[in-house]
Amino acid sequence: MDQIGFLGLKHAVALEKIVPIKANDASQFDRIPLQVNHHVASLRTGRRLSHAGLGWRDQGKAMSRETCGKLAERLDDDLLDALAFSDVVWDPILAIEEEGVQPVYDLTVAGLHNFCVDDIITHNSGAIEQEADMVAFLYRDAYYNPESAPEPDLTEFIIAKSRNGPTGTVKLRFIKENTLFVPYGDSGHFSPP
Repeated sequence: MDQIGFLGLKHAVALEKIVPIKANDASQFDRIPLQVNHHVASLRTGRRLSHAGLGWRDQGKAMSRETCGKLAERLDDDLLDALAFSDVVWDPILAIEEEGVQPVYDLTVAGLHNFCVDDIITHNSGAIEQEADMVAFLYRDAYYNPESAPEPDLTEFIIAKSRNGPTGTVKLRFIKENTLFVPYGDSGHFSPP
């Protein structure tokens, strides 16, 4: 594992850059998102604690993990505890630069754990497609291109995999008022039962 992607040399180089910054406790590096302050404030008011009673006052700055951990303990809050001790770094990305072609690896997280990919919490889902009898997608051009879509209610039902039948695309008409898909040739009239 120490040879794979970010877990090897890149990891070590990144840590060398981070350690001096982390040594300065006053830095704004590795802070919990500012929105968490609102969560803490609502917990404080809900429990009728004063600022002094809680030992924390929202000063409009993102809190450190250490502070978040202390507040998690005082307020007995699972969300704060998870944020304080997670390995997610919430700092903004300043730049994305091309580094050339690199090997790509498919890692599996053990057990029932989730992980974050491009700001999306995900899980080990590789086997879902393998084991599925059918994989299908809905595509509405009007959703992605509202100004230029020739038929705003046209939806494509794309069958990408089917163990027991053909693959292909079926045209449907989307009736927004009823959140309903009907056959493309249908006039779209819907009468509830």
